[in-house]
Amino acid sequence: MAVTVGLSIGAALGSGAGRMGRMGGTPRNWSSSSLQRGQHTKLSKATIELLRNRDPELLNYIKNLENGYQLFDYGYVWTKGPAGKAQLRKKLLLNDGELVDIINMLARLEHKKGEPPFKEVMTRIIKAQAGELIKNDPRSIEELSLDDLYKMTNGLTFRDSLLTRRLKDFKEGKERKQLQHDLNERYRLVKHKMILEDVRAGRVYKYEPIIDDKNFGGIEVTKWGRQKDTGKDKKRDFRIPGDDSLKWYWIDFEGEWP
Repeated sequence: MAVTVGLSIGAALGSGAGRMGRMGGTPRNWSSSSLQRGQHTKLSKATIELLRNRDPELLNYIKNLENGYQLFDYGYVWTKGPAGKAQLRKKLLLNDGELVDIINMLARLEHKKGEPPFKEVMTRIIKAQAGELIKNDPRSIEELSLDDLYKMTNGLTFRDSLLTRRLKDFKEGKERKQLQHDLNERYRLVKHKMILEDVRAGRVYKYEPIIDDKNFGGIEVTKWGRQKDTGKDKKRDFRIPGDDSLKWYWIDFEGEWP
């Protein structure tokens, strides 16, 4: 699948319909009435001649793209296409301080041997995050989830069920099925913590499941670990021009975000 950062190629072909080619690479302007919207993989003979005369370097770049290219118009895009498939991927823009805060919050959710009941763990975390928000009405904490708090304080939202569950919906009992579900969710959050740590460190790994059926009273729990031999450097941070004080990161909402 050709993903990619919008490479717009208009200066190469001159002004016109204002179309843009989606490819990986350095942005350039693009427009040509000879290209059809949604066209993939091949250039017409006329377009090849135009590029050969005006920008042979760009022509060579396009020819070497393994997955081709796609054109689109400026404007609105439907979330899903006619076949019901998603056409957009959500990304979150976080600065370094926000990313560290999320990593630290997820670290507090890691299972620890001999810890108090999980509801008590969540109560401490939600109280710490809520701070002054519950000062006048401590009872309101029961109506809150971590998702609610981060929406109010950072404008962020979560996907994981433990983070969107209100405190009053955590049960004190240790019903086996619920305990297994919550333990697996907590270790999935540990996986997301590792992913975000790796984003910040400029590294990328594959993650492998590790089945543990010995340390939780016979309950089978899936933990996650980095496959060490898959580690690669991948710089993710950037700075906004004119402000060098903060690092920023684009985080994939579906693949990396908890």
